[in-house]
Amino acid sequence: SQPGNFYTALISKHYNQEPILPFLQGTLTFTDGGGRTNWPPTFEEINQENLHLQAGGFYPGPSTCTPKATVAIIIPYRDRDVHLRFQLHYLLGILFRQQTRHVIIVAEQEGLDIFNKGQLMNTAFNYVMKELKLDVDCVFFHDVDSISEDDRTLYECRGKKEVVHLSHRMDKFNYRFCCGVTVGGVLGMLPTQFAKVNGFSNIYSGWGGEDDDMNARLTELGGYKIYRPVDEYNRYAMVHHKRDADNPNNDYGRRLYLKWKQRQPNDGLNSLETEVISVVKHPTHTRLYIQTKHIDVDDWLGEEQPDVINQG
Repeated sequence: SQPGNFYTALISKHYNQEPILPFLQGTLTFTDGGGRTNWPPTFEEINQENLHLQAGGFYPGPSTCTPKATVAIIIPYRDRDVHLRFQLHYLLGILFRQQTRHVIIVAEQEGLDIFNKGQLMNTAFNYVMKELKLDVDCVFFHDVDSISEDDRTLYECRGKKEVVHLSHRMDKFNYRFCCGVTVGGVLGMLPTQFAKVNGFSNIYSGWGGEDDDMNARLTELGGYKIYRPVDEYNRYAMVHHKRDADNPNNDYGRRLYLKWKQRQPNDGLNSLETEVISVVKHPTHTRLYIQTKHIDVDDWLGEEQPDVINQG
């Protein structure tokens, strides 16, 4: 159903523009599926609910107007089938109602090596910029388990001086920006901004560290401000799960982070050694199967012994 004037008025007031998003619903209801047989929906059911998409999950935008930007959503992924189905179900609906020209890239890690989120995101970014025949204006790096609770939270970039951190209010933290969170969850920026800081570090395997490293790159090296929406409805839910055995806490994150400035010029997009094994264009998204590069962290830490840090 289409929302009333209240929602479009909020959008117009916040972005100082004429109402252009008539289909927003506002706060989304997270239920048990409302009596659906499958919850979350199966991939085939999600396909059937998004027949407006072209192969690979590309949506060219509404035929009645020209979208002002093309957005790529990059989701690093491995062995989170339920989370990915939840994410696609909600995110595709949000992007459609926001009338956003977009494509979703799921970057899946192959093999048994420890999960390396930074390498996956860098590889997917290169694919978007070099292989897709799209003029992408804005890229969002999106955790598979972080789901927007309100479609008024817009997936759009904000120009050359700011990057966008949408998921600073999470339900697991009682919707407070706290607990050591920097730019994790959902982070958006211009491709030129990402390239300027040499992308994500390739070194952090396991859980923790790469987001703090990126925060330093963006704010200290890039000089960018971090824009976080202030409206009360800008909230995200986390699909709860047990910590994956192949994504353990790393025990070197703090020491590695303290050397981010020394590493940055040679650690990122320009040192990436991954391999895209195959590309599958699903109806709702493009799936990249990626072989990551094992990194010997000791080469970057020197002879210092790593110490365990509190990952929250």
